[in-house]
Amino acid sequence: MNTGKYKIIALLFAALTLITVGSCIDDKGNYDYHEINEVTIEGIPDTITTSVGARVQVTPQLTFSQGENPDNFEYLWCLTESYYPYNFTDSVSIERNLDIEIGGEGSVINRDGTYYVLYLVINKETGVRYYHSFNIIVYDRSQIGYIMMCETGTDSFDLDLISVFNDTLTQYHRALELYNSDLPHTGVKPIDILCYGDYISPALGAGGKQYALWVLTDKWTNRVRVENFEFKPEFNISGISIKSDYLPENIIADKMISTAGHANSAGKAYVYLNNNWFFYNWAQSGWLLSKPINAASNISVPYKASSYLFSSYTYGAILFNETDNRFEYHPEFNEMTGPSTGMFKTTRFSPDEEIFNWENPNYRLVYMGNRDAFAGFAVVKNAATDKYELLQFNFRVANAPAKLGRGEFPSNLPMESIKYYAYHPTQPYLFLASEDHLYKVNTNTMAGEEVTGIIPAGHKISLMKNTAIRVPTTYSGRIIICTYDPNGQAGENGQMTFYDVASDGYGTLQLAKHPATPTVAGYQVEMRWTGFGKVIGVDYKQP
Repeated sequence: MNTGKYKIIALLFAALTLITVGSCIDDKGNYDYHEINEVTIEGIPDTITTSVGARVQVTPQLTFSQGENPDNFEYLWCLTESYYPYNFTDSVSIERNLDIEIGGEGSVINRDGTYYVLYLVINKETGVRYYHSFNIIVYDRSQIGYIMMCETGTDSFDLDLISVFNDTLTQYHRALELYNSDLPHTGVKPIDILCYGDYISPALGAGGKQYALWVLTDKWTNRVRVENFEFKPEFNISGISIKSDYLPENIIADKMISTAGHANSAGKAYVYLNNNWFFYNWAQSGWLLSKPINAASNISVPYKASSYLFSSYTYGAILFNETDNRFEYHPEFNEMTGPSTGMFKTTRFSPDEEIFNWENPNYRLVYMGNRDAFAGFAVVKNAATDKYELLQFNFRVANAPAKLGRGEFPSNLPMESIKYYAYHPTQPYLFLASEDHLYKVNTNTMAGEEVTGIIPAGHKISLMKNTAIRVPTTYSGRIIICTYDPNGQAGENGQMTFYDVASDGYGTLQLAKHPATPTVAGYQVEMRWTGFGKVIGVDYKQP
C-alpha cells in the first residue's frame, strides 16, 4: 500500500469551487494565492497483527509542507467497511498517535477478526483531509497452536494448548475448564484428537473459520468449536451421518485421519471403526459413512481392514486387507463423481514384483503411515522369513503409487516391542520407540541403534510423531516425543518435547528452539513443556 499524501478530491473540488465563485463575484484585483499546507503520512505498517488484551501503539511520521501548526489540524482513527475514505463507521481514537487496548473498555476493536482502519489528518481551515488505510488483525492467543489430549486421571482427560502467536509460544493448561466447555471429559478414556479443514464444521461467525476439532474417546466421538471449545450434542458424529447396516446407532470412531494428515484437506477424512474404514467428505454429506471403502465389489461382507492407513494429499489412500494379506488402494480422486461404487471401494493393485509385491501373502502389517504429504511407509513382518521389512512408497500422480524402496530391519532392534514410529520427511532416519527405549534406523543402510539421553529417567513414552504435514512449513520436519512419569501425579506427570534432526549424517536429535534464531528482541524458547497429563494425542489447531 502506498504511503504519503492523499486528498479527498471531491470535498476539495467542491470547496474550491465555492471559493472561486465567491472570489470572482467580488474580485477587487487581489491575485495573491497561498499554497495548501500538504501532509505526508508515513510510518504506519500495512498490517498489524495483535491479540485480544494487547496494546496497539502507532506513531505516524507526519511531514507538513509549510510546517506544523497543531491548532490547524485534527486527527481521527476510525473503522472503515472499505478503503473508500468516506465509508467509515466507528471512531477508534481522535489523538494524533494511536494507543489503544484491544478489547479494552469502550474499544470498538474488541474481539478476534480483521479490522480495516483509516487514519485521517484534517486541515481545519481548508477541510482538506489526508489519509492512510491499514489492517489490524486480531487473534485470540489460544486459537492457533499445538493442541494436546492429556489424561488427567484413570478415566478423564483435558486439552492443553501451546499457542503460536506473533512468533511466541504460550502454554494454556486445561483448556476445557479454562473455557468452561460443556464437553464431557470424565468417565471416558481418551483416544485421540484431530483438527483439519472441514466446511461443515461448527464455527463461530464468518471469516472462513472452517476447521473441525474432533475429540475421540471410548464412549463417543464429538466435535467442538475450534475457537472456544464449545460443545453441543448435535456436534456428535452420529448426528451428521446417515445410518446404515454397517454403523451402530452411536458411532464411536476408533481412529480418524484427515487426507494426508494435512490441515487444509478440504473436509475429507478417513474414519476407522469396527475393523472398517469409512470415507468422510463434507461435499458428499448425503453419504457420510454410509458404506465402508473396504467393501470389495465381489463380496457382500467387507474384508477386515487394518487400523493403519496412508493417505496422500491428493490421490487417495492405501490400506491393508488383513483378510487376504495385501495392500489395496482407495482412489479418493473419484469420490466427487457422486454416490458411485468407486467412492466406497478400494481396488487391488496390478501384480508387480519389482522392489516388493503389494500382494505378498506372507506380509503381516505392523504399521503404516505418512512420511510427508505424498510419501508413506509400511512396516511389515514377513511370515516366510520371520523378518521385519520397511516398505517405502509415494503418490505423486493419480492412480500410480510409486515403490521407492524395501529393506530388512537389523536383528539388533527389538521389533516385537516397538509401538511408535516417526519418519523424518527429508532425512533418511526412521525413529522407533518401545515404551521406554528409543531407536533410529538409517533407511539408506538399514543400520539401527539405540538413542540415549532423550527419555527422562523413570519416564515412559506415550506418543511419537513428526510434524511434516500438520503444521506450517516453518515448523515442519520436527520429531515430537511425549513422555510421562508413571509414578507422578496424574494430570501433571506429562512432558512434550520437539526435536530437530541434525543434518550431520548421524540423525542426531537436538532440542528444538522457537524461533530457530532469536528475534530482534532476543526472544527464543526451548520447545519442551511439562505440567500436564500423559499425552494421548497431539495435533495442530487452526482458527
